[in-house]
Amino acid sequence: MNLEPFFTMHALVEELRRQCVIDYWEQRQSDDPLGQFGPRQLNQLIVIMNHQPCALQDVMHHTGLSAPAASAAVDKLVRAGIVHRELNPENRRSLRLTVDPEIRKSLDEIDRNFRSRVEQLFQAATPAELAAIETVGTFLSTLRRPKGHKSC
Repeated sequence: MNLEPFFTMHALVEELRRQCVIDYWEQRQSDDPLGQFGPRQLNQLIVIMNHQPCALQDVMHHTGLSAPAASAAVDKLVRAGIVHRELNPENRRSLRLTVDPEIRKSLDEIDRNFRSRVEQLFQAATPAELAAIETVGTFLSTLRRPKGHKSC
């Protein structure tokens, strides 16, 4: 089984998303609360937003950061008022992380830009190519997570 085309596609999609974050940061760094954070921190913030409410372990899992690095990154976001920590009602010994609703609007702008760029890329695709992408997307969305893997 040759999965290289999938991994190539994934890398290209991730690169495009990162570029949208960098573009946002370069355009807004002086007049936006997110401007004090670089592209790496914005990507960490997007991970928290996409998986909220989540725990520090989830941030580590989705970003590849070590426990100390993830904790430092989250602490910086909490001090800035961009991320909130709250007690987990299901487990009082753990905390949940959520993104401030106002900041979510800015992150939604990054997502809209990403979606727009993807749509532009696919304008040149044939109906058969679009159908193949839709088939793969549908297949991937129906896959079950491995047993023992916890979602955020």
